[in-house]
Amino acid sequence: MASTICQPLSTYYNTQLQTNVETYDRLGQRIGFQLGAPVLKLEATQDMVYENISMACELFTKYAGHTEEYLIFDSNLYNNAAGIRLDVLFTITPTMCALSANYDYDTENYRKVVDVFSLEQGTTTGTNTLFTIEQTMAQQTYFNYALGNYGFDLVSWHIMKEYLSTREKLLSQYYYFYFDPRTQYLKMMPDPSLQSVTSRWFGLIGCYVERPIKQLVMEPWVQQYSLALTKIGIAQIRGKFNGQSLFGGGTLNYQDLLSQGLQEKEKLEAKLTDKQTAGFGDAEPPLFFVG
Repeated sequence: MASTICQPLSTYYNTQLQTNVETYDRLGQRIGFQLGAPVLKLEATQDMVYENISMACELFTKYAGHTEEYLIFDSNLYNNAAGIRLDVLFTITPTMCALSANYDYDTENYRKVVDVFSLEQGTTTGTNTLFTIEQTMAQQTYFNYALGNYGFDLVSWHIMKEYLSTREKLLSQYYYFYFDPRTQYLKMMPDPSLQSVTSRWFGLIGCYVERPIKQLVMEPWVQQYSLALTKIGIAQIRGKFNGQSLFGGGTLNYQDLLSQGLQEKEKLEAKLTDKQTAGFGDAEPPLFFVG
């Protein structure tokens, strides 16, 4: 068989973690090949295929396609009126800033945060800090095993920790937070900006962050969903010419392609939204979209 490859052979060497499908153009080329191009003339423009890829990325990032990131929080940057935009925290988090992991060069914007799942204030709550209840309890627990029946045991440790947690809740010592994914602003109560300058503190915010575009187009689900949408689009165009005879006496059969695209689309959406069968390791955020 004669070779028809117009690109270097290395272009087609791919694995799940080592793939060159990182752009809309390369994914559009793959979709075209799967539908018979360039042997067949497809009733789809490049813009139509790109739009299908965009729709696949949008749906995928609503339910998956995110990473867990931890951002450094500086209370002095908090604005009491609006809160704080999380892209500000990207710029002061060393690992995110140094690796440019906070910026998506394809969208020419900061990666968006899907949701915030934790907020830890950097205070003296560890067991290795002197003159705290936790440190005293830890020492007492150690001496209990080192010297015999003396001081706290592990049961007493857990009971005391539960008491301290309940006290913090009742006295509103925790920071409660609310995050709006549309505006990307995080608001906290009580307001850190209303505290004195001497009470400045740093903390750690855990959040789900959308993956960059180049990583999204690598996802098999995005590729398969884009293909299904392209099949539906081509079938709908061919359906406009239903009943027209082609040269040689043939007719356009659009129904099989339309049925195939709709079935694939339905199965892929069920795989993405059904948490029990999704199989995505990062499929936790759908819980936050349940109203």
